[in-house]
Amino acid sequence: DALASLLAARGISARVVNQIVSEMRGYVDFRFSQPGDSYSLVLAGDSQVESFRYRISDLVHYDLVRDRDGRYEVNRTEAELAPHQTMIAGIVETSLYGSITALGASAQLADDFTDVFSYDVDFSRMSRVGDEYRILYERLYRTDDAGDEIFVRPGRILAARYSGRGGEHTAVYYETAEGEGGYYRPDGSSVERQFLMAPLRYSRISSRYSSARRHPILKVTRPHHGIDYAAPQGTPVFAVAR
Repeated sequence: DALASLLAARGISARVVNQIVSEMRGYVDFRFSQPGDSYSLVLAGDSQVESFRYRISDLVHYDLVRDRDGRYEVNRTEAELAPHQTMIAGIVETSLYGSITALGASAQLADDFTDVFSYDVDFSRMSRVGDEYRILYERLYRTDDAGDEIFVRPGRILAARYSGRGGEHTAVYYETAEGEGGYYRPDGSSVERQFLMAPLRYSRISSRYSSARRHPILKVTRPHHGIDYAAPQGTPVFAVAR
């Protein structure tokens, strides 16, 4: 629901609502509030706003506070994330994504893993049942108001290995300078090559390269010098070379 109606249902006057909206203008536009946003409001005895906190995610919240002089200021706070190292290992039984998520990891970790080896492995075509993988990665946690650690999302992959019919591939994350790093093979060479194996994360190949393909619309045979990838609308497309 809208913030104004939520506060009104709690008996908060329109004056207080307008004050909150006015003071937080430029920081939070309540017209774009999303389901799941949360708030807490503290009023002084004269129905004066003492503090107001608006949380837009697990990581970010805004505080409207009144100082001793009765003036207001808005502070933005982003939770610090603490990394905890963990490792998972498994064998592909249906798909790589299904195997990773079956271990309790998120789909984001599966995406990150395929990105690490995107120059060497096209997982949509080359992944097979029985292939093995290992992933050493960070799990990022935030600390809530009660002091408990809450898992937020997977962090950086630190080391990864994938072995199967397409060979064995190993990558280790290494920083050449603080905040600047990349993935390297055990021999020290970068995993990045001139060409990506595929320009996007696709669900299937709808039409392959051919010198004589039956055109699906014109119903004539003609060359099809390209590959058609099928993917959901909005899927990012990458340059295969740089």
